[in-house]
Amino acid sequence: MESALQKTTALVLGLGSLLFLVAAFLPYSRIFAEPDTGKKLAIIMEMKKMWTIGQVLFGLGAVVTVIGLGLLSYRFRDLSVARWSHLGVLLMLIGSLLWCWHLWERTIDPESFVKGLQTPYLFVIYSILSQIGLALVGFLLLRSGIANWVGWMFIIGSGLFFLLMVIFKDMPPFVYYVLTMIAAVVMFIDAD
Repeated sequence: MESALQKTTALVLGLGSLLFLVAAFLPYSRIFAEPDTGKKLAIIMEMKKMWTIGQVLFGLGAVVTVIGLGLLSYRFRDLSVARWSHLGVLLMLIGSLLWCWHLWERTIDPESFVKGLQTPYLFVIYSILSQIGLALVGFLLLRSGIANWVGWMFIIGSGLFFLLMVIFKDMPPFVYYVLTMIAAVVMFIDAD
């Protein structure tokens, strides 16, 4: 990958990952570990503006990350595994749009969110599509000339996240963006 294009791709991927991770660790995030729905709603209402900003950052982070992965996949379009990577990016794009729908519902009706009354399965489908997409992009990374361990990190990480999601019935989505942030840093450093 040309140095400038690799740096641009790394910056877009890193920006998307950073936006998502900021949203995941804003002070309201303690609601995700809070079992009491009344306390969850009280936290959201106390921090209503921050909650809304966080949902926007979550959505932007997911979409910008997919754009970064799309740039990566497009750059290596001549490789034989590129079709699988393109499919992975498409699945992640669909997943990120479902995630944005979920976030919109969270924003306009926090009470339904804390009570689990939103459109069912949006989060689960987003998670599964993200895991499959990351794994497919990982196969491209193995052939791309970028450090092999990054591709393996995507493939093994996605499989592990899926297994943990099945076992625990949940998976905090920030973990996907930790992987993409690491990839962005490696790509940026490697571009020099």
